[in-house]
Amino acid sequence: MGLSDEEAKDSVAELIPQLEVEIPLIETAIQNGDFHKLERITHGIKGSATNLGTGGVSDLLTDYNTYLKTGTDIDIAKAYLEHLVHYTNELKSQYS
Repeated sequence: MGLSDEEAKDSVAELIPQLEVEIPLIETAIQNGDFHKLERITHGIKGSATNLGTGGVSDLLTDYNTYLKTGTDIDIAKAYLEHLVHYTNELKSQYS
């Protein structure tokens, strides 16, 4: 069972500001090579994103968080961040 349009709009309205706060923290953690902090941040926003269901930003955050549990390649972490920024901008354009 999926979300109604109104529920989806409400969830996205809550998720976008969280992403806007967390993305700069992710950028700083990447600059510092702090994979533990990256994992913690993505874990927190992954929970919020899964309220929207599967696909898009939810799947991206799940994959990103899973990678960060054992991954250590900074370029891969940066690539995930680029995709997260892209999805965030898409959400903003669709729901703003």
